[in-house]
Amino acid sequence: MDESESRSSNSNSEESPPWQSNLLHCLGSIQTIGDFSWSSSYHLFVNPGLVIDGCGQVSLPVCPRVAQQIKQACRLAPFGNGHQTVVDDSVRKTWELDNTQFQLGNPHWQAFLDNDILVPASQRLGLVGAQVKPHKLLLYEAGSFFKQHKDSQKEAGMVGTLVVCLPSEHDGGEVYLSFREKSRTHATGPGSRFDMTALAWFGDVSHEVKELKSGYRLVLTYNIIVPTENSPRSASFFDTQLEKLQHILIDWRETDKQKYRIYFPLEHKYSESSLSLGSLKGRDDAVCRVLHLAASTAGFSVFLASMTHHKERGLDEDDDESEEWTSLDNLYTFQGQLIARELVVHTNEILCSKLSYDDDMAADSDDESEYLGNEHSPAHLRYHDTVVVIWAKTKLDSLLALKAGDLLVDALISEVVQDLKNRQDDKETVAYTTHFMKACCESKKHRPKSTLPQILDWGLALGDGALYEAAVKAGHDQPKVQKTLARHIEKDFSKRAELGDSEDEQWNKWLGVVVKNVQSLTLLQSSLHGFASRIGNCLEPSFQSWKEVTLMTQFKTKPQLQEADHDFILDLMEDHHDNMDWLSTRLLPELCSRGTKPLLFRVLDTVFRERDDTFTLDEARAIYKYILENSINACSLLISEFGSYTSSEPRAFISLIDHGFHLGLADTLCHILEESHRRLQVGKLPDEARPRIAEFLCDLVKVLQKHDQLETLSTSVLTAFFETTLTKYFLHTVPSIPEERFKGWATPARGCGELSCSACKELDDFLLSEDRQAIRFPSNQIWHIQDRLKEDVFIKSDTEYEEPGVEVLVVKKVQTVFQRDRTFYEWQIKNLERLVEPLKGEYLEKLLGNDMYRKLVLLEGLQPNTDMIRKRPAEERFGDDGKRAKTSREPEEDT
Repeated sequence: MDESESRSSNSNSEESPPWQSNLLHCLGSIQTIGDFSWSSSYHLFVNPGLVIDGCGQVSLPVCPRVAQQIKQACRLAPFGNGHQTVVDDSVRKTWELDNTQFQLGNPHWQAFLDNDILVPASQRLGLVGAQVKPHKLLLYEAGSFFKQHKDSQKEAGMVGTLVVCLPSEHDGGEVYLSFREKSRTHATGPGSRFDMTALAWFGDVSHEVKELKSGYRLVLTYNIIVPTENSPRSASFFDTQLEKLQHILIDWRETDKQKYRIYFPLEHKYSESSLSLGSLKGRDDAVCRVLHLAASTAGFSVFLASMTHHKERGLDEDDDESEEWTSLDNLYTFQGQLIARELVVHTNEILCSKLSYDDDMAADSDDESEYLGNEHSPAHLRYHDTVVVIWAKTKLDSLLALKAGDLLVDALISEVVQDLKNRQDDKETVAYTTHFMKACCESKKHRPKSTLPQILDWGLALGDGALYEAAVKAGHDQPKVQKTLARHIEKDFSKRAELGDSEDEQWNKWLGVVVKNVQSLTLLQSSLHGFASRIGNCLEPSFQSWKEVTLMTQFKTKPQLQEADHDFILDLMEDHHDNMDWLSTRLLPELCSRGTKPLLFRVLDTVFRERDDTFTLDEARAIYKYILENSINACSLLISEFGSYTSSEPRAFISLIDHGFHLGLADTLCHILEESHRRLQVGKLPDEARPRIAEFLCDLVKVLQKHDQLETLSTSVLTAFFETTLTKYFLHTVPSIPEERFKGWATPARGCGELSCSACKELDDFLLSEDRQAIRFPSNQIWHIQDRLKEDVFIKSDTEYEEPGVEVLVVKKVQTVFQRDRTFYEWQIKNLERLVEPLKGEYLEKLLGNDMYRKLVLLEGLQPNTDMIRKRPAEERFGDDGKRAKTSREPEEDT
């Protein structure tokens, strides 16, 4: 379906699967939702003004003396047994009065009953238009009870019972209710001395009043009447409604593997701040509550979302076409927690019988067109809706495809974990939940943080090793994860100690995943250090011993030592700085054989900077010398290191030379410069890297001058280094002095090569001509000629009108080929002069010798003959006698 057509998503334009139309009909038929019972206590209430025939006004709370008077006025309550009404105190032991034998004299009681008791009770039970009629006054004394039974329908429209327990101190007498597999108990005893308690339930709910242990329980009973057929008549109504929806959702899950989410528009629109289940109104509340109950069992999660349909009209006011698209702005849990932003909505995912965005429908918001001169900008119209989103649990991981920042993964995981808590005995729920949590832990864009301890706990609770490892890998450096892990390890170690298991094996079992997956020795050391601070004192010696062995094993077996390992290696150096034998036999050989160049340079730099702090000057010199002598290849320059603007190696090399001189290691540095010179002789460098080499040479000269090393270092090594670099990468890059390749205004042909193309033949004749500078082409040849000349910046082509309505193309030669070659050559010379300018000075002149300095630094001999440079063939043409003759610099046009 074309997304720009409408907002309609049902089967109007294409056949929808049966489950989809069934789901639409089912959700559309939901009007209300209810529970099978309700109860509430009241600290503040209206005294009903109870008056009993023969007893008079009853004061509240009821005292034992008055209770006995009430009992004297009552009879033993009967109960229904088949078609008979019998009295049997082994089934029911209660005293009662008919509603004709007592009155409720307070004129404000009925309003309190209707507004404060019946309204919330009706809302909970899902009743519409409910009324109550007085039925009985019941008195329970110590030993009173009523065994399990159901209330009979005593009049037309009766759907349930409402009980008001008046203040009268008692203990026991709990009301136990059950409906199918559900049950609950409502206690009236707590607070009964001063509080009023009200209860309500449907007529098809079995209930029992437990034995009263002490005191008196005085209750008013009412029949709940619903005169309209539109309201539920029993608790079974809601179960049937729920089961029907569950069956449709299960049918969707089992028969349609492609579609995994549906958006159902609600009747009302809600602000972002009020988008939660508790804020929904009317039928919206009922639909979402039924979905909330049905979805999880059927394998779906349910969310609320704000949806926007966008319509952008074109620039032309008469243009009927417009670009349309729909998106979810924000996705919320039913508790109002934001979990995702900016989701794309496909129109066939919107479940609605008729939801269109016609041009005559007013937009909820827009960007008004602004008129600019004779044109106007497009109008952007927005139509807002609130939708309930039904999403297959097995596809929740598709949200991980959202861009970073658009998914609040911890909030979503909390929602998923709550579902797992409610249904942890269900294998499918466990499977999808663990899969989803593992995918989150492995996500690069949406890795969880605050929920990682919960994920770790669940991995262990469910015996899911893969989930446990994923959580530890994702959060091994987080304090809360370390604390959670320490708690589990301490508990496990106390058990394993009794069995005599090896402690090292236990540490490997719990933390082996960290050791295996953390690539950086520094990060591994940091994680283990953080964990050490969270274990108990009894395990600390064992852990420290395992940690030291593990870290050294990782150091010795790691194939390559990276720059990220720097801090770990420096810690080892600091721990053994005064033991050069240990360093030279245990640490430095490993570092030199497997350390990368960035690591070696950084270690050398740190050792030098800490020569008067962590290390003594002699220790720093010894370490520096050992690394240089055993890493000549790794520390020498590579020409490829100049190829990137972000490369740090050339600057690090300069620092290495500077620090080496400072430590008195000129002889060692000489070997590194020799190896670097050898590599520069065979290397190849792109032209754009030349400025970086020039900058490097300038910095190197400054270091050599700073330490006055011209006499200390071998002059031949330095001379060869600079001669090779300046010759190969500067002097030899300049082309030969240009010669005149094409005479006069002649330039290479540009025609298409087709023999039948007269336009290109005429173009090539013009281009190859030594004296023609301009030409015109008729309008029917403009496009083709411009296409042939589009890449030549030295030939200008413009259209103009010879006379009204007659367009022509004028082609002009701007420069000769020789002028172009000469300009480019001069630019290269100037660029080279700019690069070597900072190298001018006595130091290089003394090092290179006068002749080589004049050639390589002053660039003498590169400038072409002055007369030749000043010669301008563009100002000459051939005469009839075959000789060049002066002419105007204005180009002549051929027609």
